[in-house]
Amino acid sequence: MERQRFPSVLEVVSGKFLRHSDAYYRWRVADRTARMERGEVGPELVDDLAVAHSKLGEDERAIALMEALLEQDPRRYETLANLGTFHVHAGNLEVGAGFIGEALAVNPEAHFGREVYQLLLVQYVLAKRAGAAEVKLPLCAESASQIGAAPAPNFWAFLAARLELDPAAPEAQSEAIAAGVAGVAGMIRFGNHSSPVLLEALSDLLLADFQQDAKGLAARALLRAAESCDDPGAAAAYREKARKALSMQTPESGETRSLRVEELEAQFATELAESEAWWAELRLNEAEWIAAGADVDARFAEVYYAEPAIGSDPRTLSRAPILYGLGAALIAAGMLLARKRASAPVEETT
Repeated sequence: MERQRFPSVLEVVSGKFLRHSDAYYRWRVADRTARMERGEVGPELVDDLAVAHSKLGEDERAIALMEALLEQDPRRYETLANLGTFHVHAGNLEVGAGFIGEALAVNPEAHFGREVYQLLLVQYVLAKRAGAAEVKLPLCAESASQIGAAPAPNFWAFLAARLELDPAAPEAQSEAIAAGVAGVAGMIRFGNHSSPVLLEALSDLLLADFQQDAKGLAARALLRAAESCDDPGAAAAYREKARKALSMQTPESGETRSLRVEELEAQFATELAESEAWWAELRLNEAEWIAAGADVDARFAEVYYAEPAIGSDPRTLSRAPILYGLGAALIAAGMLLARKRASAPVEETT
């Protein structure tokens, strides 16, 4: 029911969504640069090149490319939106918010109106930072409010206040929640899908409507945020928020006890293992296409023509180990721990 209410959120949280490897983005830098040197022109080529640099952590290069386009056309929506996003990724939140605001002034309905939620999230992070050099995680230490409790000062509360939503108008609130989830999920796809800030904001929205919430998906997002934190205190706080999110979630229909976070974590581990196997195959495919000198964009479009889904695409496991049950949970946990030890996670605001 949660997945029907919020399609693709499980895939976004677990990492099983269409995306590219670092090898691909290095290929794209070389490909777009060569095409431009051969005389091809067009802002879309510059967009591609800038996004590739940003994905490789080279946001200053991406910003410089967008600034050059901005001089040519100061009112181009894509330039303003990309420039804002790259500044946010680089940690220049105030500057980024300014450019995103300009982009919305040019095209308020871009991405079906979801861009407004990117701006709201940046403003929320700025409010939580309150002049400090860095934000403290979690952004809201309090758990989502239960019936009769005062609202937690989380992203949903901030969003509802900024949009001036009427508490007596549940339909408007439901629409705002759905649009907010879609907007934040889109930011996760474009940015860092293990960002604790984005995952926490997503969980706030998934828990916003007590009658139509998604406790299981929200808890997964919070567990993912915990795994992505270097700070043990922040990681523990996210796990506690995940535990509280499940406080009124029963394991099965007819049971009265709350689902334990350890039970959900074991199930989530199998989902992560499937995602890791799918991602490993995608990276291998892109590496082989690059080595063969193929048009990687064309090959990707041929093979990955539809969004993958957790549990419904056995083809994605054809070249990777098939993992089930407790074994999958243990292997997934080992992969996550190894990845965390190998490189510190990148924490981005969007």
